[in-house]
Amino acid sequence: MLFLTNLYKWGIHYSDNQKEIKLEQIENDRIRKSWNYMYNNNGKEVKRLMEKAYINSEETENK
Repeated sequence: MLFLTNLYKWGIHYSDNQKEIKLEQIENDRIRKSWNYMYNNNGKEVKRLMEKAYINSEETENK
């Protein structure tokens, strides 16, 4: 009985984790698509700003 209870709890926990991972992937995909849209449909000045923001975001993650 204890084994079944723990298995059930693990199954619920696993399911919740998979759902959270899926939501994060959907959000990341939406961000990537919007970034590409902005980058491809704007001029050189916007592209330069976006590249600078991208580089700056990498530098802050490495600190």
